[in-house]
Amino acid sequence: MSHASCLVSAGLQATLTRLPQCRVEVWDDASGPWHSSPSLAEVDLVVADAESFTPASSAAAEGATAAPPAPRVVLIATREASMPIELPRGADAWLPVGCREEDLFGTVHRLTGATVPQSPPRQRPRGGLAPGALRRVRKHVEERLAERIELRDLAAIAQLSECHFSRAFKQSMGLPPHRYVIARRIASAARMIEESDRPLADVALAAGFSDQSHFTRVFVDVMGETPRAFRHRHR
Repeated sequence: MSHASCLVSAGLQATLTRLPQCRVEVWDDASGPWHSSPSLAEVDLVVADAESFTPASSAAAEGATAAPPAPRVVLIATREASMPIELPRGADAWLPVGCREEDLFGTVHRLTGATVPQSPPRQRPRGGLAPGALRRVRKHVEERLAERIELRDLAAIAQLSECHFSRAFKQSMGLPPHRYVIARRIASAARMIEESDRPLADVALAAGFSDQSHFTRVFVDVMGETPRAFRHRHR
């Protein structure tokens, strides 16, 4: 997996690791472009940043003469309007960054043949939170997105120390608690923008951001465009 936004990458990793038959690894950009890696022969599926997937990178991927077949490629677009009508050469599918979980799982199934249950079992990673504790923590976050969410409160729900909780939560979800909360707030804000005409300042407060300026900066980092541009595309 390779995406310019660390939040998007972490969210995708957390979702895909819920599939018991998948081993998910995030590509380290410091090692060079993922499409030039000699280890691609061991990869079945690449999930990549659509905006960074240029014709040059596609050609590089297809120009390899190694015997093993190239992996299938799914592009994750943060700006749906920027995607061409036809997929670039070397890509097999594309999904918007806010796609439904079942759409992502369905694409994995279609391209790899992996058996994807309708409700993938949430296996407890070694050292992660117990399923019941994780469920209570996530419920608390969803019900209080507009409020201040403290790490100590989440740790208390899981009946763990803050340090132990942070490690266990990241092991279970693939990202730290504060980044998970941010991702959920942006998802909530995106739904409000799509489904209502509420002023963006109200959306920011309802999603738990202190002001519209902070909300806009975080929204751009995750979604790749401003809240106003996102609203315009969905009208």
